Amino acid sequence: KSFQTEIPNDSLPYFLASLMPISERYERDNIQNILKANDTAYMAKYFYSYWLQTNSMEPYLAWLKYKEQVKYVEKIFGTQIKSGFETDRGRTHLKYGPPNAIVDRPNEPSAYPYQIWHYYRIGQRSDVKFIFYNPDLVSNDYPMLHSDMQGELQNYRWKNDLHKRKYC
Repeated sequence: KSFQTEIPNDSLPYFLASLMPISERYERDNIQNILKANDTAYMAKYFYSYWLQTNSMEPYLAWLKYKEQVKYVEKIFGTQIKSGFETDRGRTHLKYGPPNAIVDRPNEPSAYPYQIWHYYRIGQRSDVKFIFYNPDLVSNDYPMLHSDMQGELQNYRWKNDLHKRKYC
């Protein structure tokens, strides 16, 4: 009942899509298929089922906690053409939580604006870094350039790519 009153039908596609960053591959495929079908009743059932599997004792509270994080990434990382959870920084924040430290370099002369997110621990991994940069210099969308996290983009020439910025 709480889920039904909390999420209007016109918001279901947005909130269902917001689960993509924290979902497994097969779940992402299911979500994409459900969104294509555009059946709000099925979306609502899947959404409730997702949170029931995530936290069988308090699925609604788990959803509310996640919803706050979705609102946060929307505010901080959203762009004019992407929702916050669709950006690499937003996806990373939702999937792994906030980083322990951020190195923010918006004005380094020979480099594009960039951020290095440092996580002291993610699961069994220690000292994990994510590098995001802004090659278009206009939007707030900082795509991931490199990470040493297993399963994420690994670009060992990231420093070269970061410093390709040229001034006229």
